Amino acid sequence: MAEFNISRTEALLSGTLYLLGLSFGPLILAPLSEFIGRRWLYLVTSSSIIVFAAGAGAARSFGTHLACRFLCGLLGSAGIAIGAGTILDIWEKGAPAAKLARLLFVCGPFMGPSLGPLAGAYVMHDHHGDWRWTQWTVALIAAPIWVLILFMKETADFRIEHSAKRPGRAGSVYLAFSTLKAAVSRSMTMLTTEVIALAVTLYTGYAYAVVFSFFASATYVYTVDYNFNTRQIGLSFIGVVIGYFLAAVMHIFIEMTLYARAVRRAPDGHPAPEHRLYPAMIGSIFLPTGLFWLVFSRFPANLSIKV
Repeated sequence: MAEFNISRTEALLSGTLYLLGLSFGPLILAPLSEFIGRRWLYLVTSSSIIVFAAGAGAARSFGTHLACRFLCGLLGSAGIAIGAGTILDIWEKGAPAAKLARLLFVCGPFMGPSLGPLAGAYVMHDHHGDWRWTQWTVALIAAPIWVLILFMKETADFRIEHSAKRPGRAGSVYLAFSTLKAAVSRSMTMLTTEVIALAVTLYTGYAYAVVFSFFASATYVYTVDYNFNTRQIGLSFIGVVIGYFLAAVMHIFIEMTLYARAVRRAPDGHPAPEHRLYPAMIGSIFLPTGLFWLVFSRFPANLSIKV
């Protein structure tokens, strides 16, 4: 806000455009991985994270910063888009290792944003309030991951159907565009015609909206009402991380008890999908309770609420 001379609302665009990139990226990257494979997509997108995160930190104008943030989210969403598919490529569906990997994969996109404010606050403090280091830290963390991807083997069993070259068109260019068109068309068709895919997408979008809007609103509340500095605000988000950890433990417990019992009672060993909803049913109670708790804790003690 100080460096680019913008308002608080305009400053929120940095996070908003990043989330928009995360939203639209899987629409292209997930089906594209079925055509060109996982490894090359991981390699290209991890390189993009480094480049655009570093560019967002080095930007000398607010527009350049926003463009880098959007592209960083768009191309960096490959991990979210194809992570589950990669796990299925490596492990069998019912393997214990696959269950643990899926659980850690689900925690990742939420643990990262929760620990980000804490890491960023202390990075800024160590660099005398220079916000650019919050972006460069992302690039530094992504660099060793990029090195490991260089040694990664292809996990997907994919095959590209080579179409006959059309007169007057370069075969490679035509193949690239036709592949991208087929990838986007497939994902859009599934999103608009499959009720389950649409429902899961809406629910996931809502979950992300709740998490990231909490970061923005809690930062405002802790700053205005409790005079927290950036490091104290970052430390307050440890409570969110503890919540994720407890949710993971609860999920494992339910998987080993209630769901295991449903598997034993099922005639073919495959219980109804509704038995997977036990953790969500518990979370549906705690989530609104926690949000109302946060809101009402902000009211002064001497404020009376009249109905």
